Amino acid sequence: MTFIAIIYYERVICNLKYKLNLKEEFLDKNDKLLPVCPLCLREIPPGVPQSLHHLIPKLKGGKNGPTILVHHICHKEIHATLTEGELAKKFNSIETLKAHPRLSKFFDWVAKRPANFLSKVPKKRKT
Repeated sequence: MTFIAIIYYERVICNLKYKLNLKEEFLDKNDKLLPVCPLCLREIPPGVPQSLHHLIPKLKGGKNGPTILVHHICHKEIHATLTEGELAKKFNSIETLKAHPRLSKFFDWVAKRPANFLSKVPKKRKT
């Protein structure tokens, strides 16, 4: 790639950032958009533990159903708080997961932590 082409692409990227009003924290080193956890709203940079959460558990018929990419710690908290049956019947969308009192409190708490934050999650909590 020539020097002129490099300058051109840098300008294109700068213009895109300006036009889309993107924050630098949502871009990786190659100016690609980073995925964002829909639960805690933190970005998921490369190398950070992440999981695909089935909105309807596979055991309850959701094998080919919708999934969301979330931080591993958020995923573990979901399964530590809710049973497979509760997830299938009542908490099968992002909105209902965020509305659960315990999970809502957790997502608010973890949102204040850096994207690479890891912590132990209890096995199973009583609700």
